[in-house]
Amino acid sequence: MNGIGIYEDELLNDIQNLKNYSNIKNLIFTRQELSEKIIKSISDNLKSIPKLLNIELGENNLNDEGIIILSEGIKNLVNLETLDLKSNNIKSNGMKSLSNILKYLTKLKVLNLNYNKISDDGLISLSKINLSSLEIILLKDNNIEVKGMKEFSKNLKNFSKLIHIDLSLNNIGDDGLNDFILYMNNLKNIKCLLLSNNDISDDSFIKFVQNLDKINNLESLFLWDNKIGDKGGEEFLNNLKKYPNLKHIDLTINEITVDVKNKFKEYSQKNKSLFIDI
Repeated sequence: MNGIGIYEDELLNDIQNLKNYSNIKNLIFTRQELSEKIIKSISDNLKSIPKLLNIELGENNLNDEGIIILSEGIKNLVNLETLDLKSNNIKSNGMKSLSNILKYLTKLKVLNLNYNKISDDGLISLSKINLSSLEIILLKDNNIEVKGMKEFSKNLKNFSKLIHIDLSLNNIGDDGLNDFILYMNNLKNIKCLLLSNNDISDDSFIKFVQNLDKINNLESLFLWDNKIGDKGGEEFLNNLKKYPNLKHIDLTINEITVDVKNKFKEYSQKNKSLFIDI
């Protein structure tokens, strides 16, 4: 939020003219390094475009201060379906402010918070909100560890329509995955699950595989760059027939040896409907 932007006056004028376009459906301000003055103007003028469906404000370095300002305007957008706030240096305080107004967005389907810093406390705030309309939640690279994952998992019932979850590039570890397993039966509609680069080993992965039929609509599973070894790989291989809807698995950059990798490749060759990266 430190940058002013080259065309601030023009941008302010455009924002203030939003009231003349009350039927606008999409609002996109990305990579602008928006100043506090611009953010305040956007927030103040959002009420004049109540039919807005999609907001993209990614990569603006909004910080917590900017999100707190924006939240006051966003809560008026009761028809909003997509909120994209990726790469904005949002931390736990900003996430708490945003969580407080998300309850008003009863039609929200997509929430993109990738590449922020909401951490465990921010995820805990989000988890307490009933977002039953949400279909896609993107939380990649947010400093999320076991504490946040535990609370998120316990409250998966608040996200009952989710079809896509991205928790890649965090640090949930085996304990976080074990907590997720306990409650993942609440995700009846989930089709895509991304848990890559999370320090997951065979200890939790074997249990995960044994319970994967609880989410039997799953089509894509991404677990690259973890610590899954041959025991986990073999267990998964032995259970693959239980998951008829699975179409894509990514287990690259793990600790699976060549012999087990070859078994996966053989299985994939015999089952053309399943693509396996190993």
